[in-house]
Amino acid sequence: DADKLAEDFLNTSAFHVKASVSSFVTWSMGKFLYNYFNSGRFKIGDYQCADRKAVYDNPLCLHIQYGFSQLVNKVLPFKVKSSFNYSVNYYEHAELYPHKDRIEAPYSMSFTLAAFEGKNRSSYQNTLGYFDKNNLKTEISLSDGDIALFNGYTLNHYRHPIAEGHSLYVIVMHFVEESFSGNIG
Repeated sequence: DADKLAEDFLNTSAFHVKASVSSFVTWSMGKFLYNYFNSGRFKIGDYQCADRKAVYDNPLCLHIQYGFSQLVNKVLPFKVKSSFNYSVNYYEHAELYPHKDRIEAPYSMSFTLAAFEGKNRSSYQNTLGYFDKNNLKTEISLSDGDIALFNGYTLNHYRHPIAEGHSLYVIVMHFVEESFSGNIG
């Protein structure tokens, strides 16, 4: 219900939707990213996390972000446009430390595609956490197909370390208000 999601976002600067997309679709996209990231073309580690690989504005993810922008525009009390996105492969022990996003990425959506244990699909849940306006901690367990939308510019957020032997495939999409005129991406 879009009205309930809008109310949640206004009260807490975040909302969570379970199984937003069918398991067949998330598994297919997760398997695509599994093969993509394990092709040997990408190096591990970036400025936010030493144990992950990230690719910015992958064409498949741009289409997914466009689709989700329709939901975001129904829920938020203002119109948004896409800023940028990245597909992420978190390896075992990968931990995203508490941080806030930059002005070009104030509204962040984390879309969990698939988890693997070795080469096999896993039901592993990852935890995305944030500190609200009153510095109270909230943690959300995300499974395949789940999304979380939050104000990453105002909420300090993090991701728990990935368990031994597991890997996780996520698309992170960023949005700005439609009136934003600064540098995007």
